Amino acid sequence: MSNNVMATNDAPVAKFAEVFVTLKGKRYAMLMCKNFEGKASVSNQDVPRMGSIIMGKKPTSVELSFSMTIYKCTEIFDDVIDEFISTGVMPKVCCVPGSQ
Repeated sequence: MSNNVMATNDAPVAKFAEVFVTLKGKRYAMLMCKNFEGKASVSNQDVPRMGSIIMGKKPTSVELSFSMTIYKCTEIFDDVIDEFISTGVMPKVCCVPGSQ
C-alpha cells in the first residue's frame, strides 16, 4: 500500500500566480503575479437539530478577496482590454497560484 501523504517540503507555495484568460475556446497566459494572497471568509448560521439541544452550523455565504502584484503583462492583455471596451463583456479569467 502506498503512502498518500505529501511530504512537508513538497508543499506548494502560493506566493506567485499566473492569470489565464479564455478567448474563443483557447486558454492564454495573460498576467504574471507575485505576492499573491487569497482569503476566504465563510459565514455560518445556527440550525436547530431535531431531538438535540445542540445547535448545528450551516454555511450561508462566503466572501472572497485577493491581492497581488503584477510584474509582467503579455500582449493578450491588450486584446482583452480592447474586447472589454468594445463589447462591455469581460472574457473568462482564471487565476492559478503557482510554486515558482
